[in-house]
Amino acid sequence: MSGTVSFCIPSVRPDGLMRTLKASLSNTKYRPLEFVIATESEMVLRKAMDFQKELKEGEVIVKYSFDHERGGPNVAWNDALKISVGEYICFWSDDVVPHEGYIEKAMPYFERFPSGIGYVGFNDMINNGNNLTTFYIAHREHVIKVNHGVLAYPHYQRIYNDTESMYRAKNAGRWVWAEDAVTEHMHPAARKREADEWDKLMTAAMQPDGVEFNRRLALGFPNDFEPVITE
Repeated sequence: MSGTVSFCIPSVRPDGLMRTLKASLSNTKYRPLEFVIATESEMVLRKAMDFQKELKEGEVIVKYSFDHERGGPNVAWNDALKISVGEYICFWSDDVVPHEGYIEKAMPYFERFPSGIGYVGFNDMINNGNNLTTFYIAHREHVIKVNHGVLAYPHYQRIYNDTESMYRAKNAGRWVWAEDAVTEHMHPAARKREADEWDKLMTAAMQPDGVEFNRRLALGFPNDFEPVITE
């Protein structure tokens, strides 16, 4: 497999983004890669541009989607997806630190799916991946057909996008957890960093988004929204 891997990254943490970008690049030999950063922060944008300047020409693609008025991570994930070109899409964030060989370890799992189209969940070192895979890599066709062309569902404020995508993949019979492919989630709940204002917004959204998830689960996750990609 040699298709481009696109990382779709909503970001509000400048230092966290740089750590994520550097680890995502240095801990895989897989190429080609594309990093698509969606942010409303000028500081994050500057960090992304600094990262781009450090790269050798042609090594990877770096794109930005900058909007002062963007309404949170859900819009950002989908804005990043909209301008991505990868055959494979990574649902990413600015507080993930991948371990060595994470892409190389994940890719062989696609051979388990018909035509290689499916969803491979990474090991975030917090959750049992059989119950929740926070970060994942999926074939673009999977995102189009199973996610209905989105990474984030407009019904949620901030949480449960990863959960709905995992349930959709399981229901389609195109899900697997790659326990050996580690993308460590530097989450304050696991005492891996201090909580910030963005974490507090996520915590506040947990209860209403949980109610919405259960409502959508009972309905079989309807495709009652517009896709952002169709090809």
